[in-house]
Amino acid sequence: MKKLLEKIRQFLRDLFGGASSFDPLSNGYKLIFRDDFAHGIDWSKWDFREPWSGINLTYKGRVIWRKECVVKKTHGLALIADRDNPVANKCGLISSHNFMNFKYGFIEVSAKMPPQGFLYFPAIWMYDKRGWLPEIDIVELMGPDSKRATFTHHWLDAGGEHQSKGNGQALSFDLSEGLHQFAVEWTQGKLTWFIDRKKYYETTKNIPDVGLFLICNIQAGGDPAFSHVFETSEVPAEMIIKSIEVYQK
Repeated sequence: MKKLLEKIRQFLRDLFGGASSFDPLSNGYKLIFRDDFAHGIDWSKWDFREPWSGINLTYKGRVIWRKECVVKKTHGLALIADRDNPVANKCGLISSHNFMNFKYGFIEVSAKMPPQGFLYFPAIWMYDKRGWLPEIDIVELMGPDSKRATFTHHWLDAGGEHQSKGNGQALSFDLSEGLHQFAVEWTQGKLTWFIDRKKYYETTKNIPDVGLFLICNIQAGGDPAFSHVFETSEVPAEMIIKSIEVYQK
């Protein structure tokens, strides 16, 4: 009964806008970076690989990130998931590690997610260029469809062990049916997650205090993650990135 009541309350918040909308400009932030990819992607800044693979292709499980899977379309920048060969997938990723690593701010990505959630495991996230942790997952789709969003952050504890805390929430709308704004406000003492500028989750524990960079990518789910090889009927699929904005005080 308690879970049912919470779902009803969340539905009403989504439907009638019960949660107030967050405006970064009205909260003391200034826009310091924006890319709407109107003329395509500037590869002198962005990269299609994660930094740990250097100039080599980035591989994770059955996924290879390829430059050809990042395509300018009329409705935005498409990150494409497809088959690379009978035993591997090729997918699209953009990373800011070559030109933008920052600490604290309001980070917002306007994006349209692929359908079927974890099948394509779309993610908008940040981590430390010097290694891995800490990590902030602005949003991940880890459910069977695209009506559930997961917000997580990861860190190393005092003993050097990986820890994480997150929150997955069922939504009353489908993230694959149009553009939505996915954001996190990152301050010295708090992380707050937003969809369409409405707050969905926050935490005040184990907040990162080092500069992080931004990644947007489509990939493959499976058990474990990155292990699923797409059937021909499942691809191509795409995640659309319309714009990326970073605000700071």
